[in-house]
Amino acid sequence: MTGTVERERLWGGVTSAELGNAVAAVENYLAGAAGCFASLPDADLIAELHELEILRRRLAALDHLLLPELGRRNLAVDLGYGTIPRLLQAALRLSPRQAAARTRAADTVGPRTGLTGEALPPVLPAVGAAAAAGEISGEHVDALCRVLDEVPSDVPVDDFARVEQVLTEAARSLPPKGVADVGRRLIAYLDPDGRAPSEDDQRRHRGLSITERPDGSVEGLFRLTGSAGAKLIAVLDAQSAPRPAADGAADPRTYRQRMADALEDVCDLALRTGQIVAGGPSVQLIITMTAEQVKSGRGHAQTSRGQLLGVQDALLLAHESDVLDSIVNARGVVLDFGRQRRCASRSQTLALHSRDKGCSFPGCTKPTEWCQRHHVLAWVEGGRTDLENLTLVCSQHHREFRQRGWECVMREGLPWWIPPAHIDPARRPRQNQRIAQVPEG
Repeated sequence: MTGTVERERLWGGVTSAELGNAVAAVENYLAGAAGCFASLPDADLIAELHELEILRRRLAALDHLLLPELGRRNLAVDLGYGTIPRLLQAALRLSPRQAAARTRAADTVGPRTGLTGEALPPVLPAVGAAAAAGEISGEHVDALCRVLDEVPSDVPVDDFARVEQVLTEAARSLPPKGVADVGRRLIAYLDPDGRAPSEDDQRRHRGLSITERPDGSVEGLFRLTGSAGAKLIAVLDAQSAPRPAADGAADPRTYRQRMADALEDVCDLALRTGQIVAGGPSVQLIITMTAEQVKSGRGHAQTSRGQLLGVQDALLLAHESDVLDSIVNARGVVLDFGRQRRCASRSQTLALHSRDKGCSFPGCTKPTEWCQRHHVLAWVEGGRTDLENLTLVCSQHHREFRQRGWECVMREGLPWWIPPAHIDPARRPRQNQRIAQVPEG
């Protein structure tokens, strides 16, 4: 009964009679499996293990036929999910990674359809045949797809087919890692001179994936072309240089942490300029939090994509243009949305650039383009979005000045910074030397 409800849950469809017969046979086998296993001799128990694994693999390989049929019918789009991985996540409660892996395998070893509707053979027919026979596992398929994708695009078709055959045969007797090792040696044999990958190969392999962790942080993998990588390295290298503290102490961040902070700086700049989607909609980050969270500064806010952010981090982000904050009460009723006076106007920003000439924190050399607008008296505490209450601060000092014991004050329209007592027991205010001094008298 439970199985029937589960199968009919999504759209009221029913399974084929063939699958129904198979399910009945499996249920009959499962009902007596425990007693059957206990009575089998050792050799027969091992044989049972092997046969069950072959069956498990063959059933998994049915995805290579079923998913292309979903694509041929355009069901993911028609049902409102857009892509097959998203459809699989909804229908089968799969993780995004597992849904993507199944789709990728089906695209590579399953049947294909041409632009005019004609049937096309699989990209990797030998791999698909071995998977359908239960001779290799899903992990083998994944390893083979990844290795064969590394074969240079200028290798002749016949040579590529022979490489696929050799690797598929190796997969019948080796674990997935062994297949990958054999594949690397084969590719080295095909390219003994070690030619640099072509731009076409680099673009074929480019990609970036981002996964949200349970704690709200994100992690990912990327592979860029040489030109894109050079741009990224040039930008991040310049932004990730160590920054000594005002008292001369060394930057406590590791290289990886500095690179992560530099990437955040680049994202901050893109959000502020609003020009990263040429001709398209402006970039917006929508953050939702409760009024109590705004008042207490504690808890987690949520982005429109469902990502959790600490309220303090969310409030820092909310200082920036094109970042809309939605404040709700405990029942979710919106109390305020996109309060414009929190964000400095364009003319105010230009005035800040002219006055502060970059990060106003003492000793910092970050230019204005890499700075955020900071309310000296916090906006949530009644601070006004006026020039007399605003200053430019780079992202690192914006994040860290309070925890390091610094305070910012405005004197005669200019920002001054009060160091903690362990730096200066008298706590005499300091100013960044780039800021013009106000003439006395």
